[in-house]
Amino acid sequence: DMMKFNWLGSMSTTSTICAFTKAAQVEKPSDIFTKDVIIGTSSGSTAMIPAILTSLAKTRFRGVKGYDSTNNVLLAMERGEVHGVCGWGWDSAKVQARSYLENNAFKISLDIANEPNADLKKMGVPFIMDLVKEGEDKSALQLILSTQVYNRPFAAPPGVPSDRLEALRSAFEKTLKDSAFLADAV
Repeated sequence: DMMKFNWLGSMSTTSTICAFTKAAQVEKPSDIFTKDVIIGTSSGSTAMIPAILTSLAKTRFRGVKGYDSTNNVLLAMERGEVHGVCGWGWDSAKVQARSYLENNAFKISLDIANEPNADLKKMGVPFIMDLVKEGEDKSALQLILSTQVYNRPFAAPPGVPSDRLEALRSAFEKTLKDSAFLADAV
């Protein structure tokens, strides 16, 4: 029973991103609403986010299913099989895609969250909520994306004594503020 677990905290809040190759011909943010963009999908968010954006935000993403992993989608982008990937967690992408970004193999083209990511904002990446019209579809998108606030969650099992639970919560909070820990995490 998940309701009996004891919440400790989340390590981060995340944004997911879309990254496109030049073949996508996405030159301005509004192009995602007027041009077909072929998106490679594996599972989880890389399959769900493009479908959700197409349904609720009216993007013109066309998913190609069946890739085993995001890494395989990146290889498909290199080979020209697909134009991009969407729903890729920025916390993973900035590590996994370092060489792609350094080589300008593709461009981070969309920040997908309820609040803009500070790193992505500094990079000038367009924010999805600035592009979506007000209304029920935007409200539904905001609800779906609200889960990104609970990225990398930690919980203790049921039955942990309250003094130990408080010690765990305190230690978790201190860890996330520890400069040595944060330096290692980068």
